[in-house]
Amino acid sequence: MTRVIKSKQVNIIDFKGKSMNEIYDSYYNKLRRNNMSGGEYEYIQYEIDETALRIHQKAKDYEKTCDKKTIDRIIETAKILEKAAMMVQRVDWFVSCDDSEESFNKRWKEDEIDEIKIL
Repeated sequence: MTRVIKSKQVNIIDFKGKSMNEIYDSYYNKLRRNNMSGGEYEYIQYEIDETALRIHQKAKDYEKTCDKKTIDRIIETAKILEKAAMMVQRVDWFVSCDDSEESFNKRWKEDEIDEIKIL
């Protein structure tokens, strides 16, 4: 059985009881063992996405001790990073010739990347 975590598939049987950090570490190690290139940007998009996940988790930890405005800003940061990870993924696939220009633009639209507000 597999589960998609963002744009990658991992075998969830191997990850029972493990944290997200352990899952990501296992995934990266598997890719390195298989001599995969790491894409144009050495999988930085996954690190960005992992950071977004960790920030989101921290927001939950601080909900009882911080005001709503602070928590909303922390959550907004996580959402921006999630979108940034998607953007890097799309560009990576395009510049690596894994996606055509048509496919790049279609995926960009599907991911609602155009909806991002520049601060």
